[in-house]
Amino acid sequence: MYLYLDAGFDRRTVQQADGSLKEAQSVGGFIQPIYYLTETINFRAAFGTQVALSDDRPAATGSFTGGDYVRHTNEQFELSAWWTPGPLTFAVAWNHTDTVWRRVDPASLATTEQTGTNDKFELITWYTF
Repeated sequence: MYLYLDAGFDRRTVQQADGSLKEAQSVGGFIQPIYYLTETINFRAAFGTQVALSDDRPAATGSFTGGDYVRHTNEQFELSAWWTPGPLTFAVAWNHTDTVWRRVDPASLATTEQTGTNDKFELITWYTF
């Protein structure tokens, strides 16, 4: 399990109530248990989340999605099956991500949110020598 404090999530600068600028911070964590059926076959279930702090302040700079929305919350869930015969690795995975984008109006401090969902299937393979 991993816990990230002030991780590089969506580096942005926020405007404080007094008009000064401050780098925003975030907090998050990730857990990925691995279940081994045999020496070469395993299943993994992973979950992670990251939340931007200072999310009630207008963003002055950052990673924008269009307009002035910045990433506020990101949650990821993944299920995967792995087979590792010798130096080869094969896996199939399903990955689901929910993201909340937030905009804070600098004048009124009113917030508007947009959400996005992403589902994908992955086929993973590599050779290790």
